[in-house]
Amino acid sequence: MGVKGVQVKGADSVAQHLAGVLPSDGKPWYRQTYLLKLNYIILSLVLFSSTNGYNSFLIGGLLALPKWNAFIDYPQGAWLGFINAIYWSLNGLCFFIAAWASNKYGRKSGLYIGYAFPVTGVALQTAAHKPATFIAARGLLGYAAGWYTASAPLLISEIAFPTHRAVTASCFQCGFYLGSVIAAWVTFATRNYVSSWDWRLPSLLQIVLPALALPGTLMALESPRWLASVDRVEEVRQVIAKHHAGSVIDSPLVEFETSEITNTIQGEQEAHAIEGLSSAGQTTARTHSS
Repeated sequence: MGVKGVQVKGADSVAQHLAGVLPSDGKPWYRQTYLLKLNYIILSLVLFSSTNGYNSFLIGGLLALPKWNAFIDYPQGAWLGFINAIYWSLNGLCFFIAAWASNKYGRKSGLYIGYAFPVTGVALQTAAHKPATFIAARGLLGYAAGWYTASAPLLISEIAFPTHRAVTASCFQCGFYLGSVIAAWVTFATRNYVSSWDWRLPSLLQIVLPALALPGTLMALESPRWLASVDRVEEVRQVIAKHHAGSVIDSPLVEFETSEITNTIQGEQEAHAIEGLSSAGQTTARTHSS
């Protein structure tokens, strides 16, 4: 699976090779159209973390609204804990399924599956006339967030420009706090509404951040690392060329990154194979000794 021409042997070697193949035109990233587009895509993916922050902190803001408390029958103790926990319970339950699907079918598949739930969840929560409907909607939104949080950070780190990767990857969790701050201010802004829209409007606005993330999500290409793991090396080159080299397929940077990714995947697969043989040998030895 490996690509000939570039041998990567360690962190220092990688840094030296990378410095030698980076564009030397002197233009900053914000003057490169393809990097502007890539960073817009990454910003869109960060909004999935903001979505999670908004949704999860929304209940804290709603607790300050008398009309919501009356609607939900003044929750206390275990009942209040359950209303809060349903979001994270479904989020955690989904995460393991989403992580498997992300490795099996690609990073973008998890994001698209996650999009199947927010519209229904937000509509149910906004239009809820019974506490049970509101709580079911919270569960749907938590389930959707599990798909986002399993797939988006992987895709960010795997499509980011090499010299931007550390910063962009760290931005994902920062988006969570942005979403929580927005939720706090939205509920503060609606606190004096005379109708139930004091809590229904913040519920409705849960759809805004996923909607803002959608264009960038559609523009993103599949993770080159995942493509390499399923032996689609030519597509790896195409993705890297489009996102990192302005679609110049024969760029030295494209060759270097393709080699780095495919060699790493090949090494991981060989290590797993050796580990599997070792485990099988240990099992056989224990069987014979007993």
